[in-house]
Amino acid sequence: MSTSISDYTAFKQACLTADLNTFKQHPDIVPIFEHTSAEQGEAYLQVIRERYPLLLAALPRLVVNDEIGGANRCITLKDGPSVSPSTLRYVKVLGDLIYAGLASGDAIVEIGGGYGGQALVIRNKILWQSYTIFDLPEAGSLQERYLAEHDLTVEHGELFVGSRVTDWDFCISNYAFSECNKQMQDWYLEHVILKSKKGYMTCNFISSQFGVDSYSQEQLLSLIPNSWLEAENPLTSPANVVIRW
Repeated sequence: MSTSISDYTAFKQACLTADLNTFKQHPDIVPIFEHTSAEQGEAYLQVIRERYPLLLAALPRLVVNDEIGGANRCITLKDGPSVSPSTLRYVKVLGDLIYAGLASGDAIVEIGGGYGGQALVIRNKILWQSYTIFDLPEAGSLQERYLAEHDLTVEHGELFVGSRVTDWDFCISNYAFSECNKQMQDWYLEHVILKSKKGYMTCNFISSQFGVDSYSQEQLLSLIPNSWLEAENPLTSPANVVIRW
């Protein structure tokens, strides 16, 4: 959540109309989906090297996420392809997810799916049972278009309506859940989070800066049974944490 209300409106319109060949360079999309810096990308790469060497070996296959959209491939791998910082983040999160118990055959749900990059990177390593994304309709439209280019289809749940899947093995959120207001968070808690056996949500707790009333760390830990905090690694903002259960 690093944009004004007017920019947010422009972002939604951009999701509907942006050229798939260049949308990762679109000025109204970059601040929301493609803001990972080169410095952060190098930090993610270092974590992959240290903790997830098998994913490092698989990077030539996982960087398919950079093939469409005009990604900023500003990091060159030794004896490998150039890659964007965003894709390195998705790969690092994939390593965290596998370490946290994500496995082939799981029913996965993601709160806020970006343009579909995390789903795509996961799919290139794990054959899930199902993948459901809850997001703004406009973002969902971009996800459908983007993932179709990779011959991949996911289900889109509708907020306050739901999804054909009612229970999930693993819940993911990269910042989105922590940026919602309490009404939306309550719905996600009842219909998604509390119906997911495991979860991994990176949270930034910056909503109050934008006039949004969201739950605090302490409140979420009390609302999600058997949940705990972990440090974000690498730390990309002082207030960031990962909530797991």
